[in-house]
Amino acid sequence: MMIRYPIYNLVYIETVIIGGSKRKESFITCTLFPEDKVKELFDAATTVEKLLSNMMRITAVVEANDELRAELQKVNSDDRLTIARIDRRFRAYVMEFKLFLYHWEKYISDLKKINKKYGDLYENLYRTITKAAYDTCEEYVLATVLRNYVVHAYDSISHLHIDGGNSKAYVLKDDLLHFKMSAAAKIVVQKQPELINLAVVAQKSLEALHKIQEILIEFQLTEDVVEAVNKLLNAKKIVDESGIKANLWFVLKEQKPKQALNYNDGMIFQRMNHTKDNSFEEESIILPLSRHGVDINCKPLKWDGYVGMASFINDVWEEGFWQKLEKKYGNFAGKSFCK
Repeated sequence: MMIRYPIYNLVYIETVIIGGSKRKESFITCTLFPEDKVKELFDAATTVEKLLSNMMRITAVVEANDELRAELQKVNSDDRLTIARIDRRFRAYVMEFKLFLYHWEKYISDLKKINKKYGDLYENLYRTITKAAYDTCEEYVLATVLRNYVVHAYDSISHLHIDGGNSKAYVLKDDLLHFKMSAAAKIVVQKQPELINLAVVAQKSLEALHKIQEILIEFQLTEDVVEAVNKLLNAKKIVDESGIKANLWFVLKEQKPKQALNYNDGMIFQRMNHTKDNSFEEESIILPLSRHGVDINCKPLKWDGYVGMASFINDVWEEGFWQKLEKKYGNFAGKSFCK
């Protein structure tokens, strides 16, 4: 008789302490949910993770700006090494600035392949708000110009002013004007003072990115996300009520499902344990219900993140958030989000 393996499995890691110090970890299959419900959890986790990932896109830009400001605060000389170090920090900022925008463009482009109507609306929104940033924030334009400037191997720093913890790095306006740029960008550069403060460019352009991020995330908070979060939270409640104590949970999905004759043919993860007497022991962790020749998509379940997301969504929901969205963007997903 052929044995059918489930395509979706919910598992957790059980840790057992042996002899007071040795830890033994095993993957245990959770049987609280039928396979169709596990599939729903897998799909829900995928939906929420996309949102959480997009919410973190601004982090690298924020950190690059913080690193630039920290570098300026500890400047005590204008030697070449110091200037090169600050120049590197500013280059890192404008690169992250541009990567932030590229990441969103790629996300929306990939989204259009799945849902063209929704993706087109998202793309129109992205173009609208980035154009608004370009038209209303001079530092956003300057960051764009300076990114292209340093990519062509120009140094971003023309002058360094030392002032204890308030040192400033500048680029000369005339240096920028010799660089090729759009007519609109050139008008903005011409309006600047002779010395353009790079820290101000970074801070103000970052504020513009925060506004872009806020609107793009708002647009992504659809009913599908709310439903996904609720499914995950309901599952967590069932797990908690069952008494299972485990910090690490995973949903497994077979990429190439097939029937198998040997139920005990498992996928084994091997690792070497270091013992007190400096010898090594081999230990295996067997992943249940998987076979050689089958690709496994292993998705961790981040319960704490889902709880935080649910709290955030509930707050904006109670504030009439969906009505505000429709007023701002119209019926942007082809259906009403008002309750």
